[in-house]
Amino acid sequence: MAGPYFVCSGAEGTGAGTSWVNAYVSIPAAMTGATLAGGEIVYVHKTHAYLAGAAIAWTLPEATAGVMQVLCVDGGDAAFTSHGAAMGTTVGNLATGGSESTNGNFAFTVGAGTSPVTQQLYCYGMTIKTGAAGSSSSADITLAGDSVYQNCTIHIDSTSAGALLTVGINTAGNKNVFKECTFTFGATGQAILISGGETEFVGCKQSGTAPTTLFSQGTAGRGQHTLVQNCDFSASTNLFSVAQTNSGWFRAVSSAIGTPATGTHAGPGGPIIECMACAAVGGSEPKANILAYYYQDFWGVVENDATVYLTSGGALGEQSDGTDTPYSLKMSPSSACTKQNPLFTPWINVMVGSTGDKTVALKIATTRAAALTSSDVFMQVSYMGEPGATGTQRVADSPMSVIEVDDDCPVITGTINRDVLAAGTNRTDTSVAWTGVTETETNTLTASINCAEIGYIRCRIGLGSYAAGATNPVYVDPKISVT
Repeated sequence: MAGPYFVCSGAEGTGAGTSWVNAYVSIPAAMTGATLAGGEIVYVHKTHAYLAGAAIAWTLPEATAGVMQVLCVDGGDAAFTSHGAAMGTTVGNLATGGSESTNGNFAFTVGAGTSPVTQQLYCYGMTIKTGAAGSSSSADITLAGDSVYQNCTIHIDSTSAGALLTVGINTAGNKNVFKECTFTFGATGQAILISGGETEFVGCKQSGTAPTTLFSQGTAGRGQHTLVQNCDFSASTNLFSVAQTNSGWFRAVSSAIGTPATGTHAGPGGPIIECMACAAVGGSEPKANILAYYYQDFWGVVENDATVYLTSGGALGEQSDGTDTPYSLKMSPSSACTKQNPLFTPWINVMVGSTGDKTVALKIATTRAAALTSSDVFMQVSYMGEPGATGTQRVADSPMSVIEVDDDCPVITGTINRDVLAAGTNRTDTSVAWTGVTETETNTLTASINCAEIGYIRCRIGLGSYAAGATNPVYVDPKISVT
């Protein structure tokens, strides 16, 4: 390695990048003066403020596999006294404040030079900025390649809805991670566009003008996977748009958000969104409500409902204020929902501390005029079952077993597999009391199983029938009964 290199716009020395007084005045200047390869370190002083008046492209690393680091530091002298004359090559402490801006209607691009998979960037404390407060429709920021940004600010200083932040590459597998970063926008129509690969946001927040819908997926990419953890994105009305034709999975966990999803789902190959323990700040439920659950795909929506629940003996969830609250999972199928392509709840788990014969059960309620059949709605069960039982194909001494269905669900002859062509029979109305809804009928779905080993039993409800969707949902008590 030839470095490390030093960068500060206030330097007035030789510009060779070998010390603070002789620092490069910008990262593009460093790229011109040296080959910033994998394994190199560029130290940027916290007072650095480069205004390009043109497009900026960080091609980092420029060559060689490995991780290149761009680190904002104080250099042991936070004021950069006398243009760094007495600072030498002191690194000091990690800091924030160093910034590079296109300062106008120009784009800012960050990406690896020759191989976005093997060449990686770690950037700490930097502000990456486009625009200059005007209506700059071309003030886009594109963060491609494999990169980790920590304590950075990503800022689109433009009032144009045409200026977007794009993350990822739609032609190559890559991963971008943002830790404790701030995303600043200038217009409600702006957004974070996930173009490809994996993207992770941890402990991030937003500032400036909040986009109406914060996240969307690129139209050309496929298989995007986005994870939001412990972030405050509550300023935006909507977290994610499902009106995309491309596939991908968007997950949010333990974050402050607005409405989870918006738009009309584009089709079976479109995105999936799942939010767990996410809630709006200052809402009717405590923020970061651990009950909060939302799932949407082409076949419908599953979400928690704290207003409808089994009156006695149902599931209780402890909220962030310590309150035990009854709730249910509300299933609202789309018109695309069929027996062949049902809508599912998430898997519900219970630990069983003994082996032998068990009966597991889940309770549901519906407001539909017509009774649900044993084929329309069913329960799937996964457990550590008996080796060699008919149709199980279980591997001995392992947790593997084919998923079984409840006792009343039609199965293919000689197997335990659900028969999607069977009409089934009407489920028996158990007349169990529910609070918050005038149910047409209630059902208890049971399955008789034999646990060969101690472990978890997992159950979920499948709904393969559509009847006016959200106006006639099915409610599930997410508490497994085991006897």
